[in-house]
Amino acid sequence: MRTLLIAARFWLDLDNMSGQPRATGIANVVGCLASLPFAVAGLAWLAAVTNPALIRRKGPVLLFLLGLSLLAERLNFFVFAQVRA
Repeated sequence: MRTLLIAARFWLDLDNMSGQPRATGIANVVGCLASLPFAVAGLAWLAAVTNPALIRRKGPVLLFLLGLSLLAERLNFFVFAQVRA
């Protein structure tokens, strides 16, 4: 019950849900909160070790790859499946 109170602060509709959708919503919120410190630490590490000169030198290739990624997303080349408990 305590987990529901914490999760409801981040996902306001959880109070109106019941059963499996509520459990899935709570699991999503808990998963995001648990992974947040790792994401922050990873971004801090990435900022510390990134070589800006290399990014400037390889900028056109990076922009091309970003464009391909956006095109693939736009054309629905990716399929996501939800894992159920």
